[in-house]
Amino acid sequence: MEALVKQTLPHWLPPVVPEFPAITIGGALAGTACESTSFRHGFLADTVSWMEVILPTGEVIGASRESNEDLYHGVAGSFGTLGVVTLLKIKLVKAKPFVELTYHLVYGVDDAVGATRKACGNALNDYVDGIVFSKSQGVVVAARFLDSHEPETAVRTFTQARDEWFYLHVERILKSDTASAYPGVDRRLDKVKEIVPIQDYLFRYDRGAFWTGRRVFTYFGLLFIHVLRWLFDPLLRTEVLYHGLHENGMAKDNLIQDVAHEPSIEVCRVG
Repeated sequence: MEALVKQTLPHWLPPVVPEFPAITIGGALAGTACESTSFRHGFLADTVSWMEVILPTGEVIGASRESNEDLYHGVAGSFGTLGVVTLLKIKLVKAKPFVELTYHLVYGVDDAVGATRKACGNALNDYVDGIVFSKSQGVVVAARFLDSHEPETAVRTFTQARDEWFYLHVERILKSDTASAYPGVDRRLDKVKEIVPIQDYLFRYDRGAFWTGRRVFTYFGLLFIHVLRWLFDPLLRTEVLYHGLHENGMAKDNLIQDVAHEPSIEVCRVG
């Protein structure tokens, strides 16, 4: 995915981008990948207009909404069980150099669901996602494209070794009572705003693999501090973390579950 973004982003036409750079386009199709533009553009599979598939018989065929449509619709989410996808034609989406992130602080399930629906219903928002830290605290993050920003405006990045992991940055904003802890951040009541380069936003969860990278520190008995996250940064990116997850057997005892449902379905409270 990183290579595809590298070729398309200079034209401000990225694909629907799952947040991990090492995810392949074929893997994103087979695994039903989605991301924070999916409320507007759907799953990555929804942006595929044609594919080439090698069937178990060895036959190579094309599939689209008009030809071999059963295979076209069946491949998405099949995890490679129907065939190997070797070529795809996908729709790209428009982008701009920066995004303005607005962090909506939420306190409880109803508040989070309401804020998410409101953000998704706002035509000005280009991206929407959220992080729930507990039953009573979370953040809904909405982003909109910007061509530029004022020279004095601070720009937040998330892809360099010195940067904070995205989820930790969001958590500290949630826990902060004053904007002074975050220079350049515009805080208004329950909203916090800041500017982020588009590429940093697209791959904001790469470092630390959302929050699962924290398990590495627990596993090796290390202090979970910024200097060690900086020191071990090359080992704490998603491609390395997921390789280690399977190599050391932790994948047998740990499961990351993605769940999708229609907005009309009632929220189920757990616990």
